[in-house]
Amino acid sequence: MRAALASLQDLSYGNGLEHETMLALLPFDPAGDADLRRLREELLRLDPATIETSDNPSAIFTVHDPLHRLIRLYLLGLTSARLGMGTAAEAYADTLAATEPRPIEGSLPRDMAQSVRAELLRMDGDLQGALAALEAQSRHMWYAQTSVSPLFTQVRDRFIQAELLRELGRLEEARRWYETIDQLSVFDLPYRSVAARRLAEMTST
Repeated sequence: MRAALASLQDLSYGNGLEHETMLALLPFDPAGDADLRRLREELLRLDPATIETSDNPSAIFTVHDPLHRLIRLYLLGLTSARLGMGTAAEAYADTLAATEPRPIEGSLPRDMAQSVRAELLRMDGDLQGALAALEAQSRHMWYAQTSVSPLFTQVRDRFIQAELLRELGRLEEARRWYETIDQLSVFDLPYRSVAARRLAEMTST
């Protein structure tokens, strides 16, 4: 995986950094603090306007082209939350929430803000608050976008919502959310085995 990420960064540093950070934030296998600090520092230095757009007209390659400013804010918010930088995380969430979405973005900016707030609450141990933050998301997207983007499919949020419900003992609700994994996009695949294991565990109890 590291070799593939390095190759992507050779082709497009900004795109590679975004994807590396998204992988580092996988909720079931997060990177350590040292890696998250490094990625956060790189994101702080990144000018999203300098990220190259794709020459390929397919949405698979172009879906994130107009979104790099939002993605940077979102990833900075999540890494700040993971590192215990609450004030910074809240500031990034507020900026995302105040962003007027363009038609192609649906509810993405405000949903990203809720995702950052949920992460901060989850890191503080407030499971009910984190769940409420995710439940406040609108999740209004164009369906075709969900098949080509890990951001529009919101798989991370769906998985964390299932995890929170499970930890709160609301197993039937958790089951329904785990069952959404692998239903919307190829970007659900990294979560599939963990979701399947959770479902098996809940069935056996």
